[in-house]
Amino acid sequence: MAATVFADAPEAGERTPLDAVAEERRRTILTAASECIAVHGYDGVRLREVSKRSGVSVGLIQHYFDTRDELLAQAIRHLSERLLAEFARHTTEDLGAWQRIEGLVDRLCSVDDLQGHSFMWIAFGAAVSGHPELRPHLERVYRSWEAYVRGAIEAGIESGELQPVGEVQDTIAIYLAFFDGYEYDMGTGLVPADADELRNRALLLGRALFRPAA
Repeated sequence: MAATVFADAPEAGERTPLDAVAEERRRTILTAASECIAVHGYDGVRLREVSKRSGVSVGLIQHYFDTRDELLAQAIRHLSERLLAEFARHTTEDLGAWQRIEGLVDRLCSVDDLQGHSFMWIAFGAAVSGHPELRPHLERVYRSWEAYVRGAIEAGIESGELQPVGEVQDTIAIYLAFFDGYEYDMGTGLVPADADELRNRALLLGRALFRPAA
């Protein structure tokens, strides 16, 4: 018997049970929709484009999602949950503070399509600027990312492993801003989407800001 999973309804909060095959199809549609948002922008996505990218008919898309707006809102939610899951995978107190920072940098640099991922993040932010109802999803991702970095830095200060330059809040803000700016540059093609280059620069800045013990 197939395991039962649940899909969240976007407005009323109801949960509709789906079997594993249906849930996998739904996730495929959501992934395709999020990719279309990155290519065309939130307001430029059409169901036929999602259909082509997902390999699922328009009729079947409408079976799972009553409206285009429902599909795109859930696609944004799907993307944010994927990012949060990645953060959770690397949240461990078994590693040293600097190792935790290195681990997260390595994960950010290991995505299959770094430029596409960066552009998708830009599109996510742009969608929120025009659709404030989507802001909680972006906020959750950003605050989780911030909390991960903060947790590592505060643990490092307590253990004596890290000695940040200036106020902790300032150093964390600078580090987060580096990634946001660099993703913009990669996503728009202003700098090469080179994972090794990104990693080297992210760790160079991290060492300068957080000063890990030798």
